[in-house]
Amino acid sequence: GSTEGEAVFETRKQAHAYMVLAMKRDLQYRGMRDDRMISFELKQDANYLLQTRVERAADDIEYERLRQEWDTVNRPARKDFVWSPEQLEALHIVRQGIGMDDEEARLSSKRFLFISGDPGSGKTAVLLQMALEACPQISVLIVCPTGFLVHKYKAMLPDIDGVENIRVDTIQGVLKYKRKGADGKVRWTPPSALRRIDLILLDEASQYEDQEWTRLFTCIQEQPHKPFCGVAADFQQLTPVVSGGLCEKFCDCMQSVRLKTVFRSTDNDHLVFLNRIRHKQPDRSLLSEYFEERHWKGVCLLECVQRGMDMARESGRPFTWLTSTNKGAAEVCAAALECQGITSAELDEGYECDPNSKSTLRILARPGIIIRLTRNFDKGRGFVNGATAEVCESLRGNEVFTARLIGSGNMVLVHPMEEGGAIFLPCCYGYATTIRRAQGADLFQGCIYMDQKKRAGRGYGYVAVSRFQYRCTCFLYGKLRRTDFLPVGPDKDDEVFERG
Repeated sequence: GSTEGEAVFETRKQAHAYMVLAMKRDLQYRGMRDDRMISFELKQDANYLLQTRVERAADDIEYERLRQEWDTVNRPARKDFVWSPEQLEALHIVRQGIGMDDEEARLSSKRFLFISGDPGSGKTAVLLQMALEACPQISVLIVCPTGFLVHKYKAMLPDIDGVENIRVDTIQGVLKYKRKGADGKVRWTPPSALRRIDLILLDEASQYEDQEWTRLFTCIQEQPHKPFCGVAADFQQLTPVVSGGLCEKFCDCMQSVRLKTVFRSTDNDHLVFLNRIRHKQPDRSLLSEYFEERHWKGVCLLECVQRGMDMARESGRPFTWLTSTNKGAAEVCAAALECQGITSAELDEGYECDPNSKSTLRILARPGIIIRLTRNFDKGRGFVNGATAEVCESLRGNEVFTARLIGSGNMVLVHPMEEGGAIFLPCCYGYATTIRRAQGADLFQGCIYMDQKKRAGRGYGYVAVSRFQYRCTCFLYGKLRRTDFLPVGPDKDDEVFERG
């Protein structure tokens, strides 16, 4: 036994191991399953490595820098916009719907608002403004179909009074969906989970599966306090993977406001092209005229990826590749790593990436490498599925490292997790992403790569091009095909379906 005044443990590492063991036993009593326990232990080991790294700071200046990096969650300054008449109308309807002056009038008013508009017409901006105006008085929930959009909203939330009353989550997170496997028996959240929410805002609703929409709409309808609900969608963009159409039918029955002014781009040629391909398949001459010298054809992918990386370095803005499939995204990422001098033998020494990403490229924790996070580990800091980050420093080989989010500049700690008996990093390389994941994104520059073996799904070409602000920063790699630019909707007699 130890005497009074003596240290209980010889080293801090031993003390850490004991504390983790005690916490694991408590979690066992709470019914946590084995893979959750293993992931918890891996996370605590990573936290210990980060703490010891900060304590090893060379001097007080470096220590203060590291402390500020991890203690601070960066928030942008609040922006003042000049709103269009349609946006002002939507804001006015919401203000009336959540007003507290006349409770009877509020409850008897229409409780749903559908906001439509072309890409870049400010649907996201007006939803964010609604949330910021309401959050000092009431609780607000912003629902998104993907983790990427959750990250986008969180990166835009300014540091104002009441911002903590805004919750941003995926529709699966709101409904408490569980992945297949040990948690599959947990179906979805009870209606009482929305009891304290007075304003619910849903973005990119065209991506909601029929089952998800039905469950969420049912939950909202069952609330006795009748929260106001704003739904934003462009149903000419990508439809759900499994089943869709029900959300659009509901939206057609709501009071609606259509936003007409496009803010994302001031490039008239770009906007004219988008308007032409929105509802009708373009002919080959129109596509050729639009892309012109920005159509990278007859050149190997490696050279084109290098061009994009050079453009990113010269402009200081990310260059993003949009592909049709996960395989295509992995192909681009492999080329990007080769451009940086990374060999196949070095990649073989990397750590396993997230199998959900459908990539087979192992992760190297080298400073400057771009990764895409694939799990929702720390939504407050921005560690969400779809967020991109730049590797900063390795804390233990390729297993544990720090990274800086490209959107917000916040620091995140990347470490392994366990699921289904496999241990892997919750990320993959981030030089490319699929067009479906990018829906809702605003991109400055990048290249479209239609890598699928068959013709692309309806809406893919339109969504890909509309992600970019300007014509001159939107490139196309590979073959140019009319079949990749079929608009959303039923087949038409004058459309071409055979790939040329």
